[in-house]
Amino acid sequence: MRLKIHFFYLIALLMFVNFSCGDSKNYNVPSVPVNLQLSLTTDLAALGVGQSVLIVPDPSEFGWIEYLNGTRIYTSQKVFGRGLILYRLNMEEFKLFDRTCSNSDHEFCGINLTSSMINAKCPCCESTYEIVYNGAPVTGPAPDVLREYTATVSGSYLILTN
Repeated sequence: MRLKIHFFYLIALLMFVNFSCGDSKNYNVPSVPVNLQLSLTTDLAALGVGQSVLIVPDPSEFGWIEYLNGTRIYTSQKVFGRGLILYRLNMEEFKLFDRTCSNSDHEFCGINLTSSMINAKCPCCESTYEIVYNGAPVTGPAPDVLREYTATVSGSYLILTN
């Protein structure tokens, strides 16, 4: 009897360790290289609290920052995949997500911002994601959250990494 109880606790402990290790988010989208340094005083000067921008690659792999009103600020830094969504929570905090829908890897579909600036929508499957907290799908067939990357303020720069 004691052997069965010890065996049960051993199995329970192994399951706990197995499920508690590693990244807790189940990303359906592969990671892309993210290594950008954007100036808060020039590149992102027009990005207010509660607002979002797209960081979009072009064929040369360099990218631009695109505001909801269509204004583009070109960078001399490489942007990979379908690009990124950047949301400003407050003066020092940002959220950064991949623009690839978790529903499927549509070759030419990048998620776009909605006019609310707190949601993003996939033009291929119509899934909508919130981008203020964790990139969770709120409507549509998307099964998982958007892949999240790191955005850190360092002086007058925002450093974007994975």
